[in-house]
Order: sequence, then structure tokens, then C-alpha cells
Amino acid sequence: MTHHTPSPTFIDTGRTERREETKMSASPVPISIRVDSKTRDKAQALLPAVEDRPETALERVDPGIYPDLPEPVYRAAPWAPLPSWSSVGKCATDSPLHARHAADGQTVETDAMRLGTAIHMAALEPERFAAEYVVPPKVDRRTKAGKAQWAEWVEAHPSAAHVTAEQHETATECGEHARAVLDRLLPGWPMAMREASICSDVFGVRGRARLDLCEPGEYVIDLKTTHTLTPRHIERACWDRGYAGQLASYRAMLDCEASTTTPRLGILWVQTTAPRFAALTWLSDDYQRRADQMARKAWGLWVECESAGVWAPPAIPAYIDAPGWA
Repeated sequence: MTHHTPSPTFIDTGRTERREETKMSASPVPISIRVDSKTRDKAQALLPAVEDRPETALERVDPGIYPDLPEPVYRAAPWAPLPSWSSVGKCATDSPLHARHAADGQTVETDAMRLGTAIHMAALEPERFAAEYVVPPKVDRRTKAGKAQWAEWVEAHPSAAHVTAEQHETATECGEHARAVLDRLLPGWPMAMREASICSDVFGVRGRARLDLCEPGEYVIDLKTTHTLTPRHIERACWDRGYAGQLASYRAMLDCEASTTTPRLGILWVQTTAPRFAALTWLSDDYQRRADQMARKAWGLWVECESAGVWAPPAIPAYIDAPGWA
């Protein structure tokens, strides 16, 4: 599939108003921003010179905000080799060894991951979801007639994401619940950036991020799906799975590239099992400070391990005590 590169969007970080250019570019162009030169120079000094890097000038991703970058482009070179929280975060939650394995390993898409992707699109980009996610017909592809019907359907929907009727219903309902929460608690959310890609050197290494929903200078929100949406469950998941550090990492990259100070970090939770519903939670000021520490720790360890070429496993104790609740 050929992806046309979107026109760049320009942000006035003082008023958060946008206007779109009409001219199409031959390659993705980041947002025009006011860059904090001290932050950029400090981070850039930790990077190897451009001529010493393996990528050429044409292949390099420049720091900036790319609001309309198609996800397949984000998942491919030259974006894909850049570290992201999905691997770097394991330096904080697991170990550098786990982080390196996550970065080197090939991700096998599961049904749960496919459903999660569908729910994200159904919630934040319902028009795209309606166009790209379709339920294929029930045909017996073991028969000649069934094979012919299937081939005809595939030809008519070359770029469609195939989901079952049950998955489509789940994604649609979850998306409706998520948007209802946003409409009630954050009425201006449709004007925010959705699925924006960012490249930044803020942590001393060129990294990437893809933000579900953000408004520079206002908030960063990440959508998370869960089977159990209860206070106890999400409190543990937010820390143990690194969601807090992920949000802080996203904010640091966003603020560096947009020259803003974004005060709010939130998670839009969606329960995928009955009874399906959604909720928006914000991290407290104290939690945000801890999240910032988690993000700095993870990226700092990543830079150290990459420099030394040593990726240590977790320290496993020789003896363990019974937990307090036992």
C-alpha cells in the first residue's frame, strides 16, 4: 500500500490554534516549533555526529512532531530502529536485559493486540475505523464457490482490516464509551492531536513516541484497555506496567519539541469485557513527579547500557520473605 505523506501542521504554542498547509511534501515534515536551544544542544551533545551514524541524511528522522504520520510509516524504517517506551520502559519495570530483548525481538501480533488497535481507532478516529475495519462474509473457503466469493470480497476491500463480527462489536461499543467520557470531561478533545508521532533527543538519545491524544501545553492522554477496570487494578497497572513513566516520557518529548509546559497526564481506561465502560483518570502532582523519575531512570539506563554494550538481567535475591498479606 502506498502512503501519501501528509502536509505539515503548524502550532502556535501560545494559543494552540492550527492551520494546515495545502502543499504536499515528498517526505514527512515535522511541526514548525519554537525549540528550546539549551535542551536541544545538551541532548545533541550526547549523540554521535551525523556523519558517524549509520543512517544517511535522507534516511534520518529529524526531531519534531509529525501529527499526520501513518502508523505503518511509524512502524517501519527509519522510524522503527529508534528506541521507544515499549522497550526502554522495561529498564525501569523489568531489567535492561528485558529491554534489549524487547527492542531486538519480532513482535507477534495477538488477537488481544489487534482488538486493542481496533478500539484505539474506534475511540479516537471513528471515521477511519468505519472505513478500514470490516467484517468479512461467512463463506466456506474449502469449496470452489466459497473461494471465489472470498477472492471477490478481498479484491473489493484491498486495505481493509479483517475482524470478526464479535471483535467489531466490541471495538465499536468500547469506542463509543471512550468518546462519551471525553465528550463529558474534555469537550474540546476533537481539536487535539490524535495519534501524533514524535522524534526527540530530550533524553540524550534519539527516540520516538506515538501519542494517542495530546494538546501541547494542556495534557497528554494515553488510552489503555483492560479486562478489569477497578481502582485497585488500575493503580497497580499504572505503576507496575510502566504506564506512568510512559506518560512522563511522552510529555518530555512533546514539551521539548513544542517548547511548552504540559501540566496534566491522564489515562483513558476502557474495559473490554462486560460490563463495558470507560473512565478518565489524571495523575496527581506527586504521582507525576514519580513518573518523571521513572522515565529518567529508564532512558538513563538505556543510554548507559547502549554505551557500555552490557544489558544486565534483574538482580534475583537468593532468599525471599513471605509478603505482608500472606
